[in-house]
Amino acid sequence: MSRGRAGRAAGQGFVEFGVILAVAVLVAAVVLVLLRPQLAWILSLIGSEVDKSGLLFGAAAAL
Repeated sequence: MSRGRAGRAAGQGFVEFGVILAVAVLVAAVVLVLLRPQLAWILSLIGSEVDKSGLLFGAAAAL
C-alpha cells in the first residue's frame, strides 16, 4: 500500500526541525567551549555594572 506523495512528505517538517535543532545545539556547545573565558569576563563586567548602578534592587528597596 502506497501512501502517496502527501503521506511521505507529512513528516518532513519534523525531520527538518530536528536537524536545525541539532545544528543549533552543536553550534551553541562549540561557542560555549571555545569562548568560555570571554563570556565569563563579559558577564562579570555586566554584573558588576548592574550592581554599581543599583538598577536591579534599587527600585525595590525604594518601595
